[in-house]
Amino acid sequence: MPKTMKVLAFVLGLAAAGTVPTLPPVTAKEFTFDEKANAELARRLKIPVYFTVPASARISLPKTIETSDRLIDFKHPDGKSAQGDVGLRIVMAQRAGFAQRLGKSGLIQTGDVLLTFRSEWGGAGPYPNVQMGISHTGVAWIKDGVLHNIDNPLDQEYLGPGNRGEFNGSHYRTLQFIHVIRPRNLTDAERANIVAWATRLTTSASRVYPKEISFNQDYNAPKFKSGRPYDFVKQLGQIGLGQDPPGNVGMFCSEFAWSLLALRGCDPTKSADAFKRSGVPSCVKPIMEPMKATGDY
Repeated sequence: MPKTMKVLAFVLGLAAAGTVPTLPPVTAKEFTFDEKANAELARRLKIPVYFTVPASARISLPKTIETSDRLIDFKHPDGKSAQGDVGLRIVMAQRAGFAQRLGKSGLIQTGDVLLTFRSEWGGAGPYPNVQMGISHTGVAWIKDGVLHNIDNPLDQEYLGPGNRGEFNGSHYRTLQFIHVIRPRNLTDAERANIVAWATRLTTSASRVYPKEISFNQDYNAPKFKSGRPYDFVKQLGQIGLGQDPPGNVGMFCSEFAWSLLALRGCDPTKSADAFKRSGVPSCVKPIMEPMKATGDY
């Protein structure tokens, strides 16, 4: 895990009304462990232990969380002999009103990375194992108390009707689990900038996608190259500012999320001139150094 990221280490379990497992009642609004609930979740999830994380990787959360959704501290049965807890903090969330409830709960914050988690990928082969069951990346942002998502592709499959990004696109409506990862030490000003960029990009999505921004399907041709300028981040900023830069920038879903977070130091209401000049604006800063496929080894 890069040092600039912290695993919020909870998984959003999304369910239709009436399908949340029957678990013992919980009076305190905090993540709690229950043997019976743990056994039932282990049976339902059927994930290998390496799809979970140690407690040392988890970020601190408020002791009291205002939400009607069930908060569960899941401990993987195969990790009982490991030093420290190995598992996941799981929010069993009803789909109805999800964006409004979670936006007000404080559990998710602007800038959090949303990882589509496929529990059924456990043990399915080398690629899904290396991916730890992750198939897609988006970014969370909160505006007027409502939780939003922004993703590449910038289309209705991910952003939903009107490109509002309220987890109502078909991708999220049919999804069962989302991993949530939080960048460390984001400031209020940086989160405000992310909201401003996300607002601009979603409101212009039907105009700029796929004409100016597209999805890169060639996984052998990443935009990020170590030691090279972040021209693709600058181009994303120019598109968000409506500057109509020449050409098209095609990015993976993860590159788009990385690029949006790299704009966190740029206030779009004040930095337009910087994006018109040659070179990458000084406000563009990487959120983390991407690792090689083999990690740090």
